[in-house]
Amino acid sequence: MSGARRPKTWRRLFSWAAVLAWMALIFFMSARPYELSGTDSGRVAELIVGILESLGVKGRLNSTDTTLVLFVRKAGHFVEYAVLCLLVMNALVKSKQKNKVDKRTYRNMALVAMVLCVGFAITDEVHQYFVPGRSMRASDVVIDAASSASAILFYMRYIARRRNI
Repeated sequence: MSGARRPKTWRRLFSWAAVLAWMALIFFMSARPYELSGTDSGRVAELIVGILESLGVKGRLNSTDTTLVLFVRKAGHFVEYAVLCLLVMNALVKSKQKNKVDKRTYRNMALVAMVLCVGFAITDEVHQYFVPGRSMRASDVVIDAASSASAILFYMRYIARRRNI
């Protein structure tokens, strides 16, 4: 009997460990001073420009374009929190007894995931306030919240539907 429960327990623990690991990664990335973080964004911008040029797209866009670098930074926020929210939703579903989730329970889980992700986004921005060269921005929390909401909608549309929820 306990042997049958053990794999589910490990799945639950692994699911929550993935959430905590992703939160730690976000915290680590937020703890980096602007000079390092800005350099990373510049490298991604260079990669984007290189890909566009290799596809034959020519234009005024270059890797030092502040608009492109800003886009890269904000897209980074969006991706970070979309992944976090998907991990949280997965962990919540795995934590449910017998993995059976009805629509009402699922909606409650989505609300919990949203609150957890937005709460973490707020603490992340407060943390950045104390990092040299970084600042606390409400707009980043809005991006993170929109990302979390998008992840929940994606989860509802594609993942929950496969599970017949």
